[in-house]
Amino acid sequence: MKLKVAALVVAGTLILGSAIAYGTIENTVFSSGAIGEGTKLGEGELVATINDVAVNMSMFCVYLWSAQNSFETEYGLDISSKVDGHKVSDIAKENAINSIAMAIMANNKAAALGITLSEEQVRLIERDAQIFMNNNGEVAKANNFKKQDVIELLTALEIVVDVQNAIAEEYTPPAEEIATKVERNLGAYQTVTVKHILLAKTDKDGNELSDKIKAEKLSLAKNLLQRVKDGEDIGRLAAQYSEDATDDDAKYIISPGDIGGKLERVAFQTADGGIWNEVIESPYGYHVGKTISHNTSTAEQLSKTYIATAKKVYAAEVVTQFAGQATVELTDAYDAIVL
Repeated sequence: MKLKVAALVVAGTLILGSAIAYGTIENTVFSSGAIGEGTKLGEGELVATINDVAVNMSMFCVYLWSAQNSFETEYGLDISSKVDGHKVSDIAKENAINSIAMAIMANNKAAALGITLSEEQVRLIERDAQIFMNNNGEVAKANNFKKQDVIELLTALEIVVDVQNAIAEEYTPPAEEIATKVERNLGAYQTVTVKHILLAKTDKDGNELSDKIKAEKLSLAKNLLQRVKDGEDIGRLAAQYSEDATDDDAKYIISPGDIGGKLERVAFQTADGGIWNEVIESPYGYHVGKTISHNTSTAEQLSKTYIATAKKVYAAEVVTQFAGQATVELTDAYDAIVL
């Protein structure tokens, strides 16, 4: 079991709650250019120095909380558990430090590449940090971090993703490798064309709707499914009811692994022209769908898919190696933290 997942990867777990007033990020260390000696992250006692950047207690604690939360939500492990003889608490501490190191390295790589966050990214970071503090202020207090630490973590996450995308864009996988994969899989690889209606479970800002509203939407979805089964055109119903972006008569082409879960399984398992037997619930909402056709990919289509995947894998590997390239000096304060 591979458990050493960077805390940044699960930073999305911080995004919880309801709508708040929007604001802008001020005095953010990450995304403000290259950082090094003299830069301080967080407040309180010095926990580590990473590439001459001082990592103080509150910053370490928000990453530590995120690392701990990942073990609990992704693997069902608490800090008292052991994996291969190692305490989860010790692995979480190590992951927190590695994630901060990766964030610092990615931030400085972004500065070198001229990558800056957009106004929309900044707005959403502020929103998500405030949502977390509104709903989890006691969690933050108990774990010794503040809203600014959450902002820095989420900002670093955005930077890591942007740097990874930039690296992927510049990488060209070996042509021979792609050609071999295409030759091996051509004929077996399929996509599926579907039409669907989505009734979302969240509002336009990504906040979960009330149980009452979700129940009403599920009821509507079931009604729409029956209307489709009774012969009404799903494309016309989608134009009227769907809360997804409808394009080309609500048609979508799904490749294996695009969306995963039950929605993808049903789309592929339903015969051409078949209406999905039930309303499918996904993290996005309630789906009423119809499988239009299964499509065998051409060599060109399959090549594009493999190239895109190879770019992502390469970029992820490069960014993951950032932590190991940083110079990390831990303090007695780090050693003294017992979970």
